[in-house]
Amino acid sequence: MPLKTFAPNRPECYCMPWNSVFDTPQQESFVFTNIQQIFKWLLSSKCSKIHHTALWVTVLAIFYLATTSVDHTIQSTFSDKFNHLIAFIVLSLLAHIAYPVTQKIKWAVALFGYGLLIEVVQYFLPHREFSLLDLVTDLSGIICYLVVFYSFVARFLNPLIGNYSNT
Repeated sequence: MPLKTFAPNRPECYCMPWNSVFDTPQQESFVFTNIQQIFKWLLSSKCSKIHHTALWVTVLAIFYLATTSVDHTIQSTFSDKFNHLIAFIVLSLLAHIAYPVTQKIKWAVALFGYGLLIEVVQYFLPHREFSLLDLVTDLSGIICYLVVFYSFVARFLNPLIGNYSNT
């Protein structure tokens, strides 16, 4: 298949046609089926120890970042509130994957309690301070995950939940 010109009056501007990535619909279907199979395997109960480990390593890493006096480039690159939002979206995702059978309200409340714990600990640290706005941003991250991403992830997890109850 010849390359099509991007700009008709400029023959040096070539681009690949949008449908030239896959030669046949079967190849496209094969690739996307394999990607779906990989996600199913990653979300299956066979990887539950990995899910739990990922969640708890992330919890510990966030606690360290929240309580240390060392300045980190991650913290200074973005807004502090943006960091809180992304951290609690990621924590919500990991909690959902690690505990798919648990009601979402339970792990959401637990994550909010974790955010509160961090703020209380920061209150007693001389180099940190308690911030109600941080706590609101943590809650916003949890709610954002529940509203925007929960149903998408649940679509992959729901067929696999039966496997979790046996482990």
